[in-house]
Amino acid sequence: MHGSAIYDHIVRALFAVAGGVLAYVEPLEEVMYVVFASIVVDVVTAYLLNRRVASKYKGVSHGKLSSQRLKSLGRTVVSILAIILLLQGIDQYCFVYADLKLPYLAASAFCMIQVVSILENMSSCNDAKWAKLLQKILVDKTARHFDMTAGDFIKEVQDAKADEKKKKSKK
Repeated sequence: MHGSAIYDHIVRALFAVAGGVLAYVEPLEEVMYVVFASIVVDVVTAYLLNRRVASKYKGVSHGKLSSQRLKSLGRTVVSILAIILLLQGIDQYCFVYADLKLPYLAASAFCMIQVVSILENMSSCNDAKWAKLLQKILVDKTARHFDMTAGDFIKEVQDAKADEKKKKSKK
């Protein structure tokens, strides 16, 4: 065999594998778009929360993206997409007589978790009435965006309150 014939066989094999993968993934294309969109909205609202914290608590938070958080986001995306693909195989080949739609159930659960995270991001460090109402039932994520330990933050808040009392007493 000549070098070009070997190359042709390798290219054909790669395209055959790629076609098989695409045929397996294609039915889940829309589900993956929705999952990816929910992740993007969560990232955007987390970034906006980070900016709100940075502007409200100057010097305590930098309000910028970090590579560590983006790396964690990459792991999340790969994990949920792998789970969806695995569930597609289980649904298609193990539960042949029952159409359980397992990938759709997993994607729905993940998207609901993302919606709660988005609501937490939107309500945290927000003084609006609707945000205060949501903060009563959801976690306030403000403290996660500080560049300091919890003890340092508590001391910082106490110092700020003491300074505020001094200003009021001078008036």
